[in-house]
Amino acid sequence: SSPGWNAHFDQGVVSYNTQDGLDALHLSGSGSSMNISRVLAFSNMGQQIKIGGAQGIATNNLIYGNCRAMSGEIPGTPEGYNAHLGDFCRAADTTLLITVNNLRPLQFVNNTVYAASHTGVEIECDPQGGGACDQRSVIDFRNNIFVGFVNDPQDGYPDSAGRGTRYSNDTYDYSNPIYVGTNTNPFTNAGSIYSNNLTFHPKSNWNCATQGGAAAVCGDPNLVDETWHLFGYGDLTPAASSPATGAGTPISGVTVDYNGRGRGNPPSVGALEH
Repeated sequence: SSPGWNAHFDQGVVSYNTQDGLDALHLSGSGSSMNISRVLAFSNMGQQIKIGGAQGIATNNLIYGNCRAMSGEIPGTPEGYNAHLGDFCRAADTTLLITVNNLRPLQFVNNTVYAASHTGVEIECDPQGGGACDQRSVIDFRNNIFVGFVNDPQDGYPDSAGRGTRYSNDTYDYSNPIYVGTNTNPFTNAGSIYSNNLTFHPKSNWNCATQGGAAAVCGDPNLVDETWHLFGYGDLTPAASSPATGAGTPISGVTVDYNGRGRGNPPSVGALEH
C-alpha cells in the first residue's frame, strides 16, 4: 500500500479468538505502523499479539499467553463447545511476535507478560513491512515485566504425542523470555536501548543478570496474582512491596499506565503502577 497502513489498537480486550489475538503483523507499505496500547490480551489460541509494519509500538499492555485455554472446560460454555477446535498454540507456541526492520525503531515498553509457552517474546525481521534487518535495525525494550511458568501438563500443555508433529516435545522448563530470530541482533546495534526490565522464572539457560539488559531486575515482582490460569487471567497489579515499583526509567510519551493512572518519577516497571 502507498501510503502505508497505520493501525492503532487502544484500551481494548482481545480474548478467546480461535487463531491469533491482535494480528496486524503483515502490514506493508512505506510508513506503515502498528501501535498497541493499554490492551489486555489472553486466552487466544495462537499468539496473543503480533506486531508488524515499518514500525511496531507496544506500550502498557497486559499479555497473558495461555493459548491452550479453549482446549479444556471453561465455566459458562456449552458442553462440546471446543469439539472442532485444533491447532492450539499455533505458530511455534510464542506468546507474542514483533518484527523489526532497518527503517524505523521498534518500541516495546512498559508491558507485563505472563507465559508458559516455549517463547515469551519473539523478535523477527520483516523486510516486506520495511527494510531488511541489518546494523540499522533498532529496538527500544524497556520497563517490561516477564513472568515465566513451566511448559508442562500441569500448566495446560499435554504430552507431545497429543500436540501433533508441528511441535517439539514439551520442555518441562520455564518459558524463554526473548528469542531473536533475525539475521542480526537488534539489541546489540547502536541506538538500541535495552534496560530496566524485570524477569522472574525464565528458562533454565536464560541468565537474567547477563541477558536481562542494563539495570535488570531479577526476581519475584510480587504482583497480586502470580498463579498460572489455564483460561482467563489474574490481577497483575504490583503489591505494596513490589520491586517493580519505581524501578523503571522515564520514557517520553508514556505518562500513564494501563489503567490511565499517572506514571511515577521514576515510573514502575510493567503495565501497572502500584
